[in-house]
Parts: sequence; C-alpha cells; structure tokens
Amino acid sequence: MKKLIYGIAFLVVTGGAVLVACNKQNPAPNRSTEKETTAVVQKAGVNYEKSSIELSPDEIEEIGILHNNLLHQVFFEPLVSNNYQLEVKKRFLELKGDNLTFIKSELENEKISNFDLQFINENFQDEISVSFIESGMSIVNNGISLDEIIIDLKRLKTTIMNDHENFNRTTALLFVEVAINSASFWLDTEIGSNVIASTPHPQGLSKWVKGLIVADGLGASGAFTGYGLLAGITGPMGWGALIATVGFSAAWSSATYALT
Repeated sequence: MKKLIYGIAFLVVTGGAVLVACNKQNPAPNRSTEKETTAVVQKAGVNYEKSSIELSPDEIEEIGILHNNLLHQVFFEPLVSNNYQLEVKKRFLELKGDNLTFIKSELENEKISNFDLQFINENFQDEISVSFIESGMSIVNNGISLDEIIIDLKRLKTTIMNDHENFNRTTALLFVEVAINSASFWLDTEIGSNVIASTPHPQGLSKWVKGLIVADGLGASGAFTGYGLLAGITGPMGWGALIATVGFSAAWSSATYALT
C-alpha cells in the first residue's frame, strides 16, 4: 500500500432505508450462531464469547454493502473545504443513526487505532486466515483490471468458504467481501471516480487505487479483530452495532486513505 492505513476510527452509523438492516430488533434468518455464552457481545439478549465469534455469510455481505453506502453518503456532495480531512471527519460525525455515542466520542477525541496486516497477524494469530488475507492482497495488487480483480476475489471467497480446515473464516471473508465492494465503488461509480480524479497519485493511479482497495479490506478485518475477537470495548455490545462497526471502520479507512 502507499502507506499504513491512517487513523481508522470505529464508526457505527445507521439511519435511513440504506442502513435499516443494522437496526432490526430481531435477528434475520441465516444469522450467525455461537456456542460460548460468557462474554461481552450481545445478540438477542444473550452474551457471547468474543473469541468464538463468527459472522454468517449474509452478515459479511451486509458489511460490504454498508461500506459502500456510507461512502456514497459522505461523498455524495463534493468536498468544498481546503482541509479535506477535517471536512470528511465532520461529515462522519454529523451522520444520524443509532449506536453512535461511543464511536463518535472516539472519533471526536481522536482515540484512533491503526489497523494493518501486522496488527491482524499479531492479535489474531490464525495463520490460515491471515494467509487467505495475504492471497486477497496479492490478487488486488497484481490485478490487471477491475473485472479480473473482482472475479479472482470471488473465487478466493469460494475457496475460503469451502476449506475444511479449522480456522476463523470471518476475518478472511471480511477482507475479500469489502475489497470486492470497494473495487466496485471506487472504479465503477461516478462518486468514487470523482473523488479519485480530485486527489493526487504520486505513485501512479493504478498502484494508488489498489492500495485504497487493500486498505478498505484490512479496515474491515482489523475492526473485527479489535472489536469482535479482542476485548476492544468494555461492556456489552449489540450485535447490530458490531456489524456496523466493522462496515464503517472499512468506510473510514476509505475516506482517510483517499484524502491522504
């Protein structure tokens, strides 16, 4: 990547029809289930052991969609300030929705965590999952076109889901799913293309955009590692809030990378 991901804040933003999936009172069909019941993530009134958490395929796809929806909201209106970073931060803080108090406080007070592959590797310690993330990074960095990157990432997703080894698939699948959505947003939407066109690319456009896609994927995997698998938050955390945290952490990664 061009540089380490700058300041990924854990953003939990919901609201509007776009984000209604994170605010349902009852779990949707095909939601993930866990065996442990002794720790700090709450789902349907039950506490789950953080280290046991895995998200369902539907939830992982939901996170990829949330990533793009948030970026659409933040960048829908062109940035007008000379201080782009400050303006983007303000737009994130002004987004309306449930489960925002803790995250907005973290962002406002600049209590920021940096996530990269080293963080995931050191704190997750799942060699199989990390190796799949590395494979995803290689697909993005060596891809010739958007179509090729997305096709190869989808193949990797299938491989991860069908692998019979005992490992936590969620962290690897999050990287892949968010990277697929990120590639589509930045390279196949007018809003994403406009943001890219308005920013400098000293290392070349192709390398810069690939770094942006990788940053998004690592933002999602890192947030899940920090908030899902580690004791990142003291006290119970709602299941929808956990899903939103991961999705919007990836979106924040997009915003900060795109403007630095």
